[in-house]
Amino acid sequence: MKTNGSCSRQRPCRRCVSSYNASLAIGTAFFLLLVYLMMEELTSYASESGSHSQLNITRWIIPVHNLDAKIMMDGIPEGWMLLLPTGANLSCSRCVQDDSVRVNDAFSQHNRHHVTSEAVYSHMLPVLFAIKGGAQQIVLSSNTSDLKSSMQKLFIDNEPYGVVGLEYFGSALTLDSHHFHHRSEVEKAPVCKYRLRKCMNPLWTLGLRCKLTKQAIIQQDIILDEQAPPVFASSPKFSIQMIEDALFQRTGFWSMFVAFVEPGEEASVWSLWAQRLMMELSAETGLVVLPCPQGAPHAKVPTNLNDASQSVFHLVNTWKCPRERDFFDCAVTLAGQLRRDGYVTQVALDALYVWLAELWVLGYTPPQRRQRKPCPERPVKEGCIIHHPALSVLGGRAGLAPYQTPQKLFPAIETRCSNQSKRAGVSDPFLPYILDPEGSSKVRDLALVLIFYDSSIYNNIIFLEDLHRKYFNQIIYCGPVAAHFSIFYSEIKRPFSYIEVPHTRGFVAHDCLTRAVMMNYGVSGYLEIADDVILNTWSLGSIPRDRFWFQKDLRVASRYVQMMQDFAVSHPVAWWPWTIDGQKWGAKAMANVWNSLREIGSNGSIAARETVRSFLQMLQHNSGHPDNFFYSSSDIFYVPAVFRRSWIFLGDIFIRNNVFLDVAVPTLMNGVDLISNIVRMDGVYLWYNNRANYPAHYRGFHNFFHPWKMGWIHQADHAYFMCYFILPFIVDDLVQGKQAKGAKSSMFKKVK
Repeated sequence: MKTNGSCSRQRPCRRCVSSYNASLAIGTAFFLLLVYLMMEELTSYASESGSHSQLNITRWIIPVHNLDAKIMMDGIPEGWMLLLPTGANLSCSRCVQDDSVRVNDAFSQHNRHHVTSEAVYSHMLPVLFAIKGGAQQIVLSSNTSDLKSSMQKLFIDNEPYGVVGLEYFGSALTLDSHHFHHRSEVEKAPVCKYRLRKCMNPLWTLGLRCKLTKQAIIQQDIILDEQAPPVFASSPKFSIQMIEDALFQRTGFWSMFVAFVEPGEEASVWSLWAQRLMMELSAETGLVVLPCPQGAPHAKVPTNLNDASQSVFHLVNTWKCPRERDFFDCAVTLAGQLRRDGYVTQVALDALYVWLAELWVLGYTPPQRRQRKPCPERPVKEGCIIHHPALSVLGGRAGLAPYQTPQKLFPAIETRCSNQSKRAGVSDPFLPYILDPEGSSKVRDLALVLIFYDSSIYNNIIFLEDLHRKYFNQIIYCGPVAAHFSIFYSEIKRPFSYIEVPHTRGFVAHDCLTRAVMMNYGVSGYLEIADDVILNTWSLGSIPRDRFWFQKDLRVASRYVQMMQDFAVSHPVAWWPWTIDGQKWGAKAMANVWNSLREIGSNGSIAARETVRSFLQMLQHNSGHPDNFFYSSSDIFYVPAVFRRSWIFLGDIFIRNNVFLDVAVPTLMNGVDLISNIVRMDGVYLWYNNRANYPAHYRGFHNFFHPWKMGWIHQADHAYFMCYFILPFIVDDLVQGKQAKGAKSSMFKKVK
């Protein structure tokens, strides 16, 4: 939204440079004058209302849009104070009355000192009141019914060295981008626009709610995916046009200015201004989807920046602040540049001067530039991540477009069974059906992490989608060699989420789930299965979400043992992962883990030392000895989101030291929670000759079955088992008007 600007940014002339320096000097002098004049106002105001400066309340909630504070009062979380607007005739134990009437009077008396309108200044007043009252964190909230759950989403969980999450490093990210909205067609641009970051420091997290847009191919309104993970940026990416819900940390209070700008295209420019200045603090900004109350109105997604204004991204990303300037100087300098290039108005720039001056006179110390301690580990997790959210349709079932008329449920798998005789006594899976409009899937609160040990079989995903997408909103496929996945991805023309992991023959496949947990989806937990596990999803609904899930077999061994018993055979046989490749994945790997834990326990941060101490104590309690660990087959397991912090921190230690999957997973579980709390799943593991007649061992009431490899579907007898043993259960579970029924007794016969 360029308004003017006479100097070329390619080759600035000497006159332009002189003008730039003069403008900077004038702006700085004007800012200092405002500080001096406001100090006089503050002295007068403090003498009248000195009691409020002694509030010493660190966590504030400030309603926006003059919401009904009475509705919000029931949802105030412990430790927070709600700032009641002036004149509110309400009383509650976690509320403070705003005295902005006096400040407004001061504004009227001294308006010759202010260069911003009373309307803009009135938006600043509640925030200034909270800062004066000792605020360390401020939440702006437009919420009227689920304040507590919304605030939980705004606070991103920390692991011991800072926030871990998903960083977007593409060119630009807008409210109408693919991060929160499903896209029906795969983009031609490079697909890997995300990576995992450690040790992040988000000073400003913006919450989005109830936005929708049209998607032509579906002819439905698509709403934001509430389970999508938060996304962070360490350089300017977000085009934000409206701020209704946000969390600000004290070091980032200066950035609250973006909430005082009129919504519209200029607000997006100011959001980029704030994001660029975050870089001077080695900090990040974040976006997260908030819960949308039942029946709440859905606002249309604002229009993106027009093409002529996209150059503002280039300006803020290439701008540099001289090393010798303090932070407020940088803020004013960048704002002045945006004004001279016509991206922001003089009215907004003047309001910025007032805002920074007000902060100054309240004793808010400008943050120090580039003072954060370096990350003790490699801050970026190697590997490509492709993120596409689940399809969420207004008025329909989450995860799938609503079926208005009967449709085929398994189009990909049906192609493998089209020439086979139907099986008597079970539901025909290939008839058209209408899925239950109530959404009978009981696992939509979980994320499914599905791993591939070999990148050559990515084309099986199309069949796995038929099996699992009806149950899970979030499916994260995981495997080696992103370049191979990209080839498959571009051919299928359907968006999937994918995480690349190192090509380690699947020996550290738990890295898949650890990376998925780092992304921080809005789910109850994460269920990982190998691609050769049949998941009887209809049997999982009642299993507790706040406990680990594992198979029934758990074995204990000492990390000093030379030979471990292979759990796949009944007679004494050495378990090969313990000694293969010079003990790289077994004995040596566990020795390195103990060394790492010892080092962290001595020299790590307080939080890291406490995490390690708790882990070792719990592991000893569950195993009976400080040198013991657990091992067993781990092709299926579940990690609750409540253990996210400890799993990320500890799991990464096991991954870095190459600990084999079947050692790492059960050991981590038993070091985080009591063994008696681990849910033991009913299921079947078949090994060696027992696999020859696998249908005889399958039971529909079990939770899982291993192995059944999806690649077998190209062989007639294996395809028959999938099509007429497995799919009928899904039909009976999910189709409108049907129930899991009668044919179970015939499910256990041999395949002909």
